[in-house]
Amino acid sequence: MFESSHVWLKKSTNVRLLIAATTLAACALLARPVAAQQQAMVQDTFTSLSALAREADLLLRQGALRAEQGQWHDARRLFEAAIRLSPSAPLYHNLGVTLAALGDADRAIRAYADALRLDPHLVEARVNIGVELSKAGKPTEALDHLERATRSAPRMVAAHHNLGVVLAQLGRLDASIASLTRALALDPDDPVVRRALAETQYNAGVHFARRQLWKEAIGRYRAAVAVDRSFADSFNGIGVALGRQDDHEAALQMYDEAVRLRPSFVEARYNRAISYAVLARYADAIQSCRAILAARPDFSRARALLRSLENGDASARLSAHASIASEPIAMTR
Repeated sequence: MFESSHVWLKKSTNVRLLIAATTLAACALLARPVAAQQQAMVQDTFTSLSALAREADLLLRQGALRAEQGQWHDARRLFEAAIRLSPSAPLYHNLGVTLAALGDADRAIRAYADALRLDPHLVEARVNIGVELSKAGKPTEALDHLERATRSAPRMVAAHHNLGVVLAQLGRLDASIASLTRALALDPDDPVVRRALAETQYNAGVHFARRQLWKEAIGRYRAAVAVDRSFADSFNGIGVALGRQDDHEAALQMYDEAVRLRPSFVEARYNRAISYAVLARYADAIQSCRAILAARPDFSRARALLRSLENGDASARLSAHASIASEPIAMTR
């Protein structure tokens, strides 16, 4: 009965551009004892390397500015030029962010991997490579990076949020809910995390509904509402579960709220028409079907129900009740 074209969008990864000054491994020579006769040569080398580092740092900052302005191609060229002068983890991370913005996921993953090779503790690169791997259909590989990120940065919202998303991709809904709950506790005002948690609770409800465990399904749908009261799909899900238990009066209240939150929610309107018909409120059911078809002329189930009701078909009440057997459909990411 319930269909949804919604896509569960992941929160944008932590795309903060790192602008820390670049460093060179060769600079470590300064910490070593150096023979007096080598001093002049070392000083010349250091001066040259310092100049390269300063130039690379300038390019890094210019690239970050271009990226913040949405000039991604220019940013990529600047970061690549800086890397040729003086490779560093922040530069590779920024190049990864830029390549991801340009839609080049494979190269973005390689850039993040290079950043982590130079600095395994760079948590931003750890989170971002996890997100790109997840988007590339490699959630198991993503999981390892994101779990390491949450251990390294236990108060980083993006790490917990994206870990929750990947856990849900792997079907581990309870673990996903736990991770998303931690993310929301860290930033209660983040609307994207709040919606992600609500949708995960909702999908857990769908899981129970498919097994006809209506009490458990309602509990999860209500948990979704508790997180995000603007989430119309949860109210529709509660209505479906109540209707399957023949409590159509209560179901109507849920459908009413779903439609109030999303007036274009024709599936909730159709479900409401079914409950009206089951309760012998045929005029209300007919009006609901006509409103649905005015918005969606191709909604065949509403047209079939309307035809039965307008023809005074005695079986309309039973056919309406039977048609409520369709299960809610889980949201996807």
